[in-house]
Amino acid sequence: MILVSDTMNTAYTAQVQGPAAPFTGAGENVYEGPLTFQVTDAFHPGPYNLTAFCVDLFDDITLGNLNLTYETWTLGTNRDTNNQHLGAALSATTLSRMTKLLTLANGFETNMAANGAQLAAIQGAIWQVENPGYTVTSHNAGVDAFMNTYIARTLITDPNAAGFIAEGQMKTIISLNSNHQAFAYAWTAAVPEPSTWAMMIMGFGAIGATLRRRRTTAVAA
Repeated sequence: MILVSDTMNTAYTAQVQGPAAPFTGAGENVYEGPLTFQVTDAFHPGPYNLTAFCVDLFDDITLGNLNLTYETWTLGTNRDTNNQHLGAALSATTLSRMTKLLTLANGFETNMAANGAQLAAIQGAIWQVENPGYTVTSHNAGVDAFMNTYIARTLITDPNAAGFIAEGQMKTIISLNSNHQAFAYAWTAAVPEPSTWAMMIMGFGAIGATLRRRRTTAVAA
């Protein structure tokens, strides 16, 4: 699988506050939209998109040429630097709620321009479900209302209840640079599933603003 390009809707930003630096005090402003990876492989005649959400608040992808590996393991902690698993272990319930949010994203990603607020809300919800001691406050009107609704829906366990989200299957894209960053997306039948595929970024100039999701934005708190 070859990563041809990536994009991110940087119109959506949020403030993250929590007990650990750099989120203490006034917190840190971050980009809230998911990444869209355009990829090609031997199984498809043309490129297709993977919509991936950041699942690690603490680590960044570094600047420069990136070499990404597509792996099919399930996220185990809320911080994983080069397989060191430095953060808190995620419970089965937390992982289930995160995969529900990824499944929910599948309903919005076919029209990302129209559903930018919903996708930003899913990103914020993933961060909060994964890191319950942190708060995510969007700088964009309406996003927090969506986020709170989606978080509440992940707690619904009765498949016959209104708002229930079926649990999907989490996949991860992992950076092999010195700073480790995980992105997750919900598996769909349209994408083949090898155990491991190398993914290389091609033809990027200034990729830092796109991939370094957690760096401070220019938006005022």
